[in-house]
Amino acid sequence: MTTLRHGFTWVLIAGTLAGTACGANQVSQTKTGNQSAVIRLHVTNDFGSPVTISAVGSGATWNAGKVMPTTTRDFVIPMSLVASGPVEFIAADEFASSVNTGPLMVRGGQVVDFKITRPLNNSTAVVR
Repeated sequence: MTTLRHGFTWVLIAGTLAGTACGANQVSQTKTGNQSAVIRLHVTNDFGSPVTISAVGSGATWNAGKVMPTTTRDFVIPMSLVASGPVEFIAADEFASSVNTGPLMVRGGQVVDFKITRPLNNSTAVVR
């Protein structure tokens, strides 16, 4: 009986390790698969003062963060913002001036380049 129990233990350990290995591979594939579904926002701030970036889409508002003058910053856009239509990006300075991109249709794997310039109304957004 001891041999049978010991053999059963090895079978149990082998099965657990095989399941763990398969699970790890699945997680790796999921992470890789999600990379193509990611939408990135690349912001270049040539405005001269800090701007706060936000986005509106699918009935939700998302506050991305602040971009300091003469710097760039990358953000990953939540997929929920583009679930049911276009998304609009907004850059606002500390003095209540703002500029928006207008509605943009984006999908997984794309990048939005949002360049903030002085004056704000000369800012541009390009989907690539």
